[in-house]
Amino acid sequence: MPIERDKTRFVVSLNERVHQLEKELARLKQDRDRVARERDEYRKLYELVMLELERVRRHLRAQNKSERVDAAQVQLAFAEIANLVVPPDLAEQIADAENRARLNEPKKPSKPHGRSKLPEHLPVERIELHPPEPLRTCSCCGNAMHVIGEEASEQLDYRPASLVRVQTARIKYACACEKGGVVIASVPDAPVERGMAGPGLLAHVAISKYDDHQPLYRVTERFTREKVPIARSTLGDWVEQVADLLRPIADAMAIAAHAAHRIHTDDTGIPILETGKTHKGHVWVYVADEDYVVFRYTERRKADGPREFLRDYRGYVQADAANLYDRLFGEAGGTATEVGCWAHARRRFYDAQMTDKDRALVGIGFIKKLYEADHAVAKLPPSRRTDERRRMAEPVLDAFKTWLDAEALTVLPQAPIAEAIGYARNQWGALTRFLDDAKLKLDNNTAERQLRRVAVGRKNWLFAGSESGAERACVIYSLLATCKLHGVNSFDYLKDVLVRIGSHPARDVLALSPKAWKQARENVDASQFVAASS
Repeated sequence: MPIERDKTRFVVSLNERVHQLEKELARLKQDRDRVARERDEYRKLYELVMLELERVRRHLRAQNKSERVDAAQVQLAFAEIANLVVPPDLAEQIADAENRARLNEPKKPSKPHGRSKLPEHLPVERIELHPPEPLRTCSCCGNAMHVIGEEASEQLDYRPASLVRVQTARIKYACACEKGGVVIASVPDAPVERGMAGPGLLAHVAISKYDDHQPLYRVTERFTREKVPIARSTLGDWVEQVADLLRPIADAMAIAAHAAHRIHTDDTGIPILETGKTHKGHVWVYVADEDYVVFRYTERRKADGPREFLRDYRGYVQADAANLYDRLFGEAGGTATEVGCWAHARRRFYDAQMTDKDRALVGIGFIKKLYEADHAVAKLPPSRRTDERRRMAEPVLDAFKTWLDAEALTVLPQAPIAEAIGYARNQWGALTRFLDDAKLKLDNNTAERQLRRVAVGRKNWLFAGSESGAERACVIYSLLATCKLHGVNSFDYLKDVLVRIGSHPARDVLALSPKAWKQARENVDASQFVAASS
């Protein structure tokens, strides 16, 4: 019996020890998991801090923001993946097609060496330099020398821009009988009735501020140097008058944009002056096909802005993946079709190089293949371009999706590379929409390029004076950007339209848009050419 009791006591003691060890093991596992989580959190924080530090360094050093990557590094990191997931024959086809496209591109004319020739249309001021009188007498025979030629050279010089007084005299006529009354010419059209500024000066001030990005005080200083002092408040009034005159054209362009096949959109912030401070407003841009560029201002960055502008629009909308666009698309009850932006996807992989270079370069390599396929078919007719681009891009996309799904299981959550992979996976439907239509582009750079004029101006004039000032800026931006889109001289356009807008029928105001204005000019030039040759 004592042995049995000792045995029972030993077994109980052993079980208690085992239980204690199990509890200790469980506690150690919990500590290990907690330490692992903390390590991962610190690693993520380290990666984010390093990423932010690199961005600050780029900003302080004023380095180029082009997001360029060494092609050799991309090729080296992507080569092993490419050999596994991209069919070699397809890779060769893409490379061959791109080489053919590059060879078929018209060669840029080589720039001549040395100083370029001065433009022929410039006026010429001739200065003749003759030798002194004693040297024009022959030292041999004493006879007067005669001219046998010249050596001419040219310099490009500057004369201050000319401000002129345009005096319009309406001559009165009357009969000697004094019964026929007085006849006088009607008052010509003018942008501003009884205004001091003519259409050319109004166009010049608007272009100086919104195309050349000069604050009005600089324009005032330039006029003062030319001995024509004009108050800055007067220039501000002129800008306001120009915007009010042009607003119907910008509104007509906004309505016409709804007929576009695709619309690119993006936004940027703009400081608005308040009493003693500024607040942040937002400027939106909408690029409708290759026809119109329309800018709009909203007080805040909310979905109301694009939703109001794109109400009932049934085409393609290409934008970034901001959730404020979601209600525009069919999945959320909207009427538009979403198209993603591969430039935004690539940017996230570019930023992730700092913390996970190998994976980031592989992602960039996949996106590079998509652009190569798109470039290879760019010169094909639209009827073939859709099918050919889909044939080349689909295998790359399938391989890319497989790689993304596999890597998503191994990367640390919230790390920069995880965000890049998550963005591409979450937006996959919109990012692959370009396969459906050859008219769709791979990225939204079209809208971002148009917003550059706002960003450059913001660095010069610093802020808009009021909400209404920002709205007027958007009106003028719309016309100037559309002029550039169609290669129209903005000064010639504004000078002509500012005179004609007052008497132009309101129902046909779209005929004064830069696109229609250019077409009308080309038709007039063609008819004059035909008349002259007949």
